[in-house]
Amino acid sequence: MTPKQPQRPALTRLRSAGGVVARGRGDDLRVAVMRSHYDTWVLPKGGIEVGEDPEQAARREIAEEIGLTGLQSLGPLGWTEHEFDLPEGRCRKRVDWFLFTAPPGAVPTADPAHNVLDCGWFTPRQALSLLSHPNHRRLLRRALSRLPPIR
Repeated sequence: MTPKQPQRPALTRLRSAGGVVARGRGDDLRVAVMRSHYDTWVLPKGGIEVGEDPEQAARREIAEEIGLTGLQSLGPLGWTEHEFDLPEGRCRKRVDWFLFTAPPGAVPTADPAHNVLDCGWFTPRQALSLLSHPNHRRLLRRALSRLPPIR
């Protein structure tokens, strides 16, 4: 008789969307980065609501978390996936990412109600050094390579 294997709790799957938001060009290029309530520097992202497609969710989350609106989409950047523990078990989250540009005068504003402690525009070098997660740094590098060239 084979001993019973302990039953693993079901893996919860979640979907989110987020974005890399850039402003300016050349030496004036800046990227929006935020500090979450976990005290980590991240790119804005959040859950996809019923009736939204991932790009709509990314726009909404960026507006809610750091107040940026009127964004121009430069298209998808791909997706990331990560796992973490919840009280009810393990969770795997897929995040669809998009690249946006913000209008010249746009000012990011942290919204504590959405668990954002701080945010701002940073040079690409500053943003890469601030970002807490390697997958966010990889996304930022990919986004920077897809920005239109200076003419």
